[in-house]
Amino acid sequence: MLQDNLPKYKRIKEIIIGRIKSGIYQNDIPMPSENDFIKEFQVSRDTILKALSALTAEKFIVRKRG
Repeated sequence: MLQDNLPKYKRIKEIIIGRIKSGIYQNDIPMPSENDFIKEFQVSRDTILKALSALTAEKFIVRKRG
């Protein structure tokens, strides 16, 4: 369960981790784009980038251009 008092980027990070663990996002299949996440979560690009950077640092995802 996500805590409402967490910063937005941490809540988004936890949602994405949940999707990875449940198999919604799988290896070798691209995740939604930054723009897709911005539209879905209705947050700024900075917030999405912060969440994705945290996921990359924690080795949940590998970011590639393209």
